[in-house]
Amino acid sequence: MGRPLKELTPVSTVIDRFSRLLPTPSIVSKKVMESIGNYSVEEVRAIEDVPPVPKAVLDGFAVSSENIIDASETSPVVLEISESCETGAIPVSTGSPIPKGCDTVIPIEGVKVEGNKVMIFRPYPPGNAIARVGEDLSKGDIILRKGEFIRPWHIAALLSQGITKVRVIQPKIAIAATGSELVEPWESGGVRNTTAWLVYTFLKEKLGVEPNYFGIIPDDKERIREYYEKALKNHDIIITTGGSSVGKKDYSVEAILSLEPEEFVHGVALTPGRPLGLGFKEGKFLISLSGYPVAALSELEAVVWEIFKRAWGLREPPKPRLKVKLTRRLPVQPNMVHLYRMKVFRCSEGYCAEPLRLTGSGVISSLIKGNAIFIAGLRGETGYDEGDEIEVILLSEPID
Repeated sequence: MGRPLKELTPVSTVIDRFSRLLPTPSIVSKKVMESIGNYSVEEVRAIEDVPPVPKAVLDGFAVSSENIIDASETSPVVLEISESCETGAIPVSTGSPIPKGCDTVIPIEGVKVEGNKVMIFRPYPPGNAIARVGEDLSKGDIILRKGEFIRPWHIAALLSQGITKVRVIQPKIAIAATGSELVEPWESGGVRNTTAWLVYTFLKEKLGVEPNYFGIIPDDKERIREYYEKALKNHDIIITTGGSSVGKKDYSVEAILSLEPEEFVHGVALTPGRPLGLGFKEGKFLISLSGYPVAALSELEAVVWEIFKRAWGLREPPKPRLKVKLTRRLPVQPNMVHLYRMKVFRCSEGYCAEPLRLTGSGVISSLIKGNAIFIAGLRGETGYDEGDEIEVILLSEPID
């Protein structure tokens, strides 16, 4: 039987304390095409103009605007198709450089072609249908900001500059599950290990990294300590799932303490996720997460990921937010942060939100059925009544 944690540290205090300690993690140079979903470690600027020369933005004829200033429907200007803009018209296609002496492009549908002659029925101003030098990107324009999440349009802009590699943060992460009762999901004869794989895929999705999975460690303090010691040698972040509470076989936190970390916290004012344990030693981040999937995900989302973002200056893509009406009361314990899973759906009042399973850290179905999260308690509020309007963070589309 476990005993309650004696002291819970506020979430904001934990984030502030550890984000100040955490150094920049490992950095790698990646091929631009392989950097999608990673975070840039530095600012990247354009090294040349795009386009480098004036270009046509549509199919048509390049001419000198001075030669067609008097064109009209009743008195069209007639020019010869030639290789000179001084007196003629030059055929161009989308993306073609603008010939010397031309300063406007007339769309193909705006002329009438008869043999070698082009009839133009109205004047066109200088610059019409022409992309100026540097109109897309000018030399010195910012393509990637430091800490920016790399998206497909960043890839295109980098490649337009001939930039083929980019430096990204690539933290070296070790993950192990603890618990003598556990077996891997593809095995039988025990409790399937799901939480460690949830953590693994969460970090892979968030950071674009492939964590190093050390497998399942039985409830043995020395073996858990050996895992931490081994992983400390060549990893930035060392994680265990399970063993973070205060039961007789909860050894993960004890293992971290035995390493004499320079900073240590056990017990966070977060529900689910109170038994989170965090240590900092020699520039490395030691993390003991709950063995229950809902609690572990809460710890990751509300604390660990927030530490990473602040410490490394990550510009995470903004999550869509939506104002909804509560379908039932939400309790909030004093001085606690609550991370609620919500089911958001269309209703007569616009959008409503139903809280899912307010208790039960091991109930995976709440993660599947929920399409939004709501973080309560950050401002000292004491609860919400049925019908109150709140703002949720959407994880997927509302249900019709």
